[in-house]
Amino acid sequence: MKRATIVLLAAAAGLLTACTTDPNAVAADDPSTSPTVTETVEVPVSETAPEEEPVEDLPAEDGNPLHCDAVHVEAAIAPGEANQDYWNTDIVLTNLGPDVCRLDGASGLEFFTGGDGRPLGINQVISEEGAGDLAIIGVGEQASMGVGYPTAAPGTRTDCLEGGSFAHVMLSGDDDVVEAWHPDRQQGLPPVCGAVTVTSWLAGGVPS
Repeated sequence: MKRATIVLLAAAAGLLTACTTDPNAVAADDPSTSPTVTETVEVPVSETAPEEEPVEDLPAEDGNPLHCDAVHVEAAIAPGEANQDYWNTDIVLTNLGPDVCRLDGASGLEFFTGGDGRPLGINQVISEEGAGDLAIIGVGEQASMGVGYPTAAPGTRTDCLEGGSFAHVMLSGDDDVVEAWHPDRQQGLPPVCGAVTVTSWLAGGVPS
């Protein structure tokens, strides 16, 4: 009886050993248990030039267009009206630029001789007429600044400034000047025999 029990126990032990799986054993054909190989691939970065930022338009000043500048305008001296004692005329400015522009008040003014380009050294007085007004000039449109001064026949007074042919106009907000000529360059400007009075710019050209 003892011999039979020992045989059965031995058989049972062998069966258990055959059914036990080694936890460290790895099946050769199981892809899920294959070691993972990590490969680093360097991707070249294309060198592209940075995009240029768009140029923004300059903002208007206080809700109004920017100042007119000497580069985008032209000026001329109107024929004017003269009597024996006083000459009235206008500086007429035309906007040749691509945008609407503005003129503030009156502009500085100086007369020059036609031969050597010598300044006459006038005494300028700014009239209160239209003071504080803005002249808004559209593309291709005009504005005028009134000019007047005492005059006399050439050679009759020693205190007069003679020989003036053209003017330099100094626009507000611009360091450059605009050159303006009288339509009759041979005749030139009447003698300046006193202070030169100018008015503020008026949009629309020479007043009728």
